[in-house]
Amino acid sequence: MSLSAEQLQEAIDNCDSDPIHIPGSIQDFGLLIGADLKFEQISWISENFAGLTGSSAETYLNQPTEAIFTRDEQHAIRNALQHSTISTQREILTSKQIGGKSFQLSVHRRGKTSIVEMIPEIDGRSDQFSAIEQSRPFFTALIDSADLTSFFDSATARIRAITGFDRVKFYKFLPDGAGEVIAEARHPEMPSFLGLRFPATDIPPIARKLYAETPIRTIASVKGADAALLGVEGEDPLDLSLAVLRGKDAVHQQYLINMEVGATLTIPVVVLGELWGLFAAHHRTDRVVPPAVLSTCELAGKLISLRLQHALTSRRSQIETDCLRLAGRLVIADDSALSATSYWDAIREEVAELLPCDGVLLEVDGNLSQSGNAPSTEVCAAIFELGAKAEDTMAFAHDLPQRQPDVDWGKIAGALVIRTEGTPSLQIAFLRNSNASTVNWAGSPEKDVSFDDEKPKLHPRHSFEAYQVLSRDKAIEWSSGDVEVASSFRDALISSSATQAILFENRHRMGLMVRELNHRVRNILSLVQSLSQHSRQESRSIEAYADVLESRIAALAGAHNLLTRSDMQGALLDELITLELKPYDGQSNRVTVAGPKTVLRPDAASILALLVHELTTNAVKYGGLSVPEGRVSVSWSIVESSVKLTWEESGGPAVVPPEHSGFGRSIIGGIIDYELQGKSDIAFDPSGVRAQFVIPGNVIVDAVLPPTVEPRKPLAAPPAVVPASLGQALVVEDNFVVAMQACHLLEKCGFGEVDAVATLHEAFSALANKDYAFVLLDVNLQGQISSPVARHLSDAGIPFIFASGYGSDSHDIARNFDAPYLTKPVDEREVRDLLSTLFQEDDK
Repeated sequence: MSLSAEQLQEAIDNCDSDPIHIPGSIQDFGLLIGADLKFEQISWISENFAGLTGSSAETYLNQPTEAIFTRDEQHAIRNALQHSTISTQREILTSKQIGGKSFQLSVHRRGKTSIVEMIPEIDGRSDQFSAIEQSRPFFTALIDSADLTSFFDSATARIRAITGFDRVKFYKFLPDGAGEVIAEARHPEMPSFLGLRFPATDIPPIARKLYAETPIRTIASVKGADAALLGVEGEDPLDLSLAVLRGKDAVHQQYLINMEVGATLTIPVVVLGELWGLFAAHHRTDRVVPPAVLSTCELAGKLISLRLQHALTSRRSQIETDCLRLAGRLVIADDSALSATSYWDAIREEVAELLPCDGVLLEVDGNLSQSGNAPSTEVCAAIFELGAKAEDTMAFAHDLPQRQPDVDWGKIAGALVIRTEGTPSLQIAFLRNSNASTVNWAGSPEKDVSFDDEKPKLHPRHSFEAYQVLSRDKAIEWSSGDVEVASSFRDALISSSATQAILFENRHRMGLMVRELNHRVRNILSLVQSLSQHSRQESRSIEAYADVLESRIAALAGAHNLLTRSDMQGALLDELITLELKPYDGQSNRVTVAGPKTVLRPDAASILALLVHELTTNAVKYGGLSVPEGRVSVSWSIVESSVKLTWEESGGPAVVPPEHSGFGRSIIGGIIDYELQGKSDIAFDPSGVRAQFVIPGNVIVDAVLPPTVEPRKPLAAPPAVVPASLGQALVVEDNFVVAMQACHLLEKCGFGEVDAVATLHEAFSALANKDYAFVLLDVNLQGQISSPVARHLSDAGIPFIFASGYGSDSHDIARNFDAPYLTKPVDEREVRDLLSTLFQEDDK
């Protein structure tokens, strides 16, 4: 039936909402048990347990796990549950006998449930070599990113040899989500899918997400029944995302039946977290894959993913280097602004060679440049509109005449547009002419849709025979490699534009700084010239002239030093004053400086430096600092946003008002008024000179200066780095991964140093050589019970905690020693609580 685009999308969305990760069943060739985090109590069990044990599966629910598993099996499972990767991959364990059959155990965790799967070990089907040996060629094979087909041809043939399946194909995902079979190895009687495409809807997003997370997926019997999962009442549905035994989805099952497939094995290839492709193995009849083969294929898939990722990353790195070089030549900071069109003619041919294309358009801030095809203004506008409407900064299409039939496209049928935002606004479009071509699909890509409860629902197609679609008014499709290169070029343009913008801004700032520097230098030279002229006029000798001039220049230099320490943000008033008066203070505290923290603008700081210098010079020559008993007091306050500064001299010779006003007197009486529009008031009292200056508030800097300018009060010294208060600890554990995790946990709990040993002998040796404050002790150490170590610790009074995978009531050691007992996996909160109790008791 004919469907609208909205109905088709709704059908796709309905398919994607199907919770295939919680089917509520498993494939009945294996068994499954679910338990709590510590694997102590059974909460889930597959219904087919009854056929092997003779007891109803329901009778095991809410029972301790020891009802099915031995102590050693529980110990191995709990140790594996301690691994940091237990929620992202299965851990393979030992074999187990149930009902006269041998199963291999594997464990993983989903949410709050520990899941153990049991895969049958089939007699006569185990391979002679280990998974590592079988997978070695995938690690050593050379991968050429420019010719991946040869590698995958070899890989599909090897996987078929390992698995024995009738057909193995490699399915590579395309930029639009569809897939294409690029390699295949098959039995002569199996139909070939090599070169055929599969629409994106064949693998909906939820299935792709599962494939990306699941290292291996097998369906042993497409038409076979699944075994229901029985759970404790109130439990949430069991997430089987990582489970090999996950039950079949009805839509996928029908898809495989229509393809005449009896069993499947799927190996995802994941690159940088994204699903890049799939190995899909098909068999005409039922086929249970032995655990050893599953492990081999899982390892092979990871090796191929890693090798492919390395090859693609190396290729991408080279592409990025080439694109950065080209973008750096295209976008350059001119004297006036960023420019791209100015350099287009020199490199447009190199840009066109980035991708197979028939022409390139460049649009910068409304200015258009072209290379190759010269489409009309209408076509250019429509192409750049395609890029502007895209949510991302890249858009591509190979069927423009079909998308916008009202536009006269001429030869153009495809475009890939990249754009950058900011300054300059830049767009580049790679163009392709129309090219009549044929696309071979595995069956018609059109989906069958029915209405279930008035909701559209997708159905698998019935035929997978090669179905040719003749493409007219279309260009050659943009490949994933094309998109990758375009993406790298876009990123390079963005990076180059940002870099060049910074260079342009820095160049502009540098020009401003040079002009400002020239201005300041001229002002300083003029000031020094003026100081020299006035100093010469009031000096009676060359020596006096030199002394006066040097002291005034030194005052300016001192103020400048304070300013440069603060990156020219301003200077502290008290430092300016102290700088001048400190040489005359000595040990007698003749000088008092007091006032609130006040930061002055750079230009005002230089003026105040000259003012204080002249006041100090006069005080040293004639006033309060000319005799030992004289005093000078300088204070200031903030009054109505202005600085009110007071200079007072006392204890010096009787003051006589000067008969003549020299240069220094002029500075004291007029520089604040003239330069800063402030006020000055000087009184020559007989007891000492008194002066008041009002400095306007606009010269006060609001910013706080760096601590290098204003010394802060010394802070309390940071605590010394010493071993934690709990002292040294020892972990006695024979599993390396568990031991390292325990060491890290105890360090977090406060122990300064934590050692780890694996045997009884090593434990006694460590205890003899160091004084430990605490020991975390595993019960079973490589088959030996740790009772001798526990007895030694008890006799020595060293606190310790048992940790074991056997369960708290499964061994006499729990009752023979007065020590806490933890069941693996160990929880940090439990350890902290027990340590708190142990060390509080020790303190008592």
